[in-house]
Amino acid sequence: MTPDQKLRAVAALEAAWTHDVQALVLLARRMDGEKPLSLLLAAYAERVLRGLIAAHLRECEHGDPADRGKEEFWRTDPVMTTSLALATTYHCWADTADQEDLITADSLARCILLGLATVEGGGTRDEDLVALIGRLRARAIAGGEDEYEEDDEEEGADDADGAAEGPGEGPGE
Repeated sequence: MTPDQKLRAVAALEAAWTHDVQALVLLARRMDGEKPLSLLLAAYAERVLRGLIAAHLRECEHGDPADRGKEEFWRTDPVMTTSLALATTYHCWADTADQEDLITADSLARCILLGLATVEGGGTRDEDLVALIGRLRARAIAGGEDEYEEDDEEEGADDADGAAEGPGEGPGE
């Protein structure tokens, strides 16, 4: 995902959260070859969720000495199961939506923001979400890898829509 795509997605999250309809209308406009806003939002959410999963796995490796099997971990850990369920939901919602429907993009963006905040472990009060938007924007501006993103090895494996593996097709599955 390019830095411009990330910034467009973060701007759409902010516009939806702040009810800035004019900004959302502008962000929904696209040039030839650009993804519809709802598909871009789902792809961005999946990318951030995958990064949160990777960070969670790193924490678990250094934390709980109990040696649960990877398959059981993927099936039972609340961060893992919630992240995968959210990514699948966002993709299904975006795939079945009318790609020109601004109401869907707005609703999807608001749900993505709440979902990311929940998985990240932050609060869902307005000030918490505004702070999350700020962190996401800073990471998008910085470009490259950050604590939310995995290595870009899968970047070359993206399909024509720019999505890598489908949701739920992570390690251990």
